Formats: sequence, structure tokens, C-alpha cells
Amino acid sequence: MTIFGTALAFGFFHWISPSPFASERFVSSTLVGLVLGFIRWRTGSLLPGILVHILHNGLLALLLIYEPELTARGIGVEQEQHLPELWIAAGAGAAGAAGTAIADGSGAAKLVAGKTGRSTSAT
Repeated sequence: MTIFGTALAFGFFHWISPSPFASERFVSSTLVGLVLGFIRWRTGSLLPGILVHILHNGLLALLLIYEPELTARGIGVEQEQHLPELWIAAGAGAAGAAGTAIADGSGAAKLVAGKTGRSTSAT
């Protein structure tokens, strides 16, 4: 319940904006908040969630920076135009792999969270 409440707060604070598109961001920001909350709960550390948030914002910034080039290639923001299917499939695959790694609590998720299982005491 705490993750859900925090995700709603995350969505609300990202919704408050003078931008006319702010109302459209509430649902997506709340979903991102749910993912970040789950990552925090699963790893026991804020660092993985912070890294995912940085990655998310960085990708959005890159889309804004390269918008003219994307538009020139026929990839626009109009409702009739979408990213190439290969890009969507690759993104879904990467998100699925990351979600699986986090849910398993293994691999990079443990490493980033500092849970390698190794003893730090000298013997």
C-alpha cells in the first residue's frame, strides 16, 4: 500500500506543471512511480531506482534533442506515426529483462544494491 501511495504522490508532483500536456503525464508518471517503488522494495536500496529515473529522464531528453532528426526520418509525434516496430520490440525486451532481473533479485540488481553476498570482513 505504501508503494501505491508513494507512486500516486510521484505522479501528482510530476503532474503539477504549467505545461498543457501535464494532465497526460499523471498516469505515466504514476506508473513510473510504481516501478521505482517496486525496485526500492525489491533491492532494499534507493540507488537502482535513482539510476532508472536518470535513465528514463535521459531518454526523454534525447528524444527532445533529436526530435528534428526523428521527424526527418518520418518518426513523429502525430497519432498516425509511431516508432519503428523493431525499436518498440527492443525496448519491450530490455524492459522485460530488467524487470526479470529485479524480480529475481539476482545479477546486476544485487550488484547495484550492494548485495553481493560477499563478506566484507577480513579473515
